[in-house]
Amino acid sequence: MRLSRKSIRLPEYDYSLAGMYFITVSSHQMRPIFGSINNHSISLSKIGKIVKAEWERTALLRPYVKLDDYVIMPNHFHGIIALNHRTDTARRVHTKEEFSSPAKGSIPTIIRAFKSAVTKAVHQAGLLVGEPVWRQRFYEHVIRNEKDLERIREYIIRNPENWDSVKQGTTG
Repeated sequence: MRLSRKSIRLPEYDYSLAGMYFITVSSHQMRPIFGSINNHSISLSKIGKIVKAEWERTALLRPYVKLDDYVIMPNHFHGIIALNHRTDTARRVHTKEEFSSPAKGSIPTIIRAFKSAVTKAVHQAGLLVGEPVWRQRFYEHVIRNEKDLERIREYIIRNPENWDSVKQGTTG
């Protein structure tokens, strides 16, 4: 019997629409493999440097993607990604992401490719060979307005300085 996973995405929302999205991706079992925090600043590990390179490469590979603020934390990654208006939408067969039916250019497809590229590079570098890098799911939030965007940017920027209290469970 196959268990189905409940989607955390907005029902009927097309995640390939132009707009801004806040993404959070965590390491498998929340292991601190991307680096460490010292004096409210992240010191990236080799794996963290791969995450950084692949995230920045995301926009180079996809002309309709623009990256905004992001932060790599010891066991997770936060980033803002913008999808620009695309000229090929009329030729697309479907736009709604469905399990086992990815929609080209959608947030889930972009994040899946990013995670895959990081995992491949990590394994090729001889790091975590045969082990998963990422937690299976990721979180995304559709940024609805300028106030929401500014709040998320502030959260990303302050994430390293809040690490000790978050790690100890003293703040949310």
